[in-house]
Amino acid sequence: MEVKMEIKLEPTDIKEGVITNTEAEGYRLIEESVRGEDTYLVFRNFNLQEWLDNNIIPIVKRLLKDSDEMMLYDIVEDMSPEEYIKWKAYRKALRDLPASFSGATRPPKVVWPEKPIKI
Repeated sequence: MEVKMEIKLEPTDIKEGVITNTEAEGYRLIEESVRGEDTYLVFRNFNLQEWLDNNIIPIVKRLLKDSDEMMLYDIVEDMSPEEYIKWKAYRKALRDLPASFSGATRPPKVVWPEKPIKI
């Protein structure tokens, strides 16, 4: 459910160019309007699925596609068991990454799995 919130911006809400008003925590700025001498900011609540769809899933898909070749039979055949395990774990971590953000109420810090070194 989308929730919008409008906050009248006070001079104390900005420090060194950063909005410090804690009412806006977990919300995303979508509009700024000026009425007379007052500035109002309109925020929308954080939408996890939208954030995943726009920021994480496309990268996960690209990284999986880029590593598909490492799972081809003739490549796997030349890998050591340890290398194969590392590549499988890397690809699984990529597939599991979007689910790891379940319940996030603001954009989380993303820690990408480390790509194994090609043989």
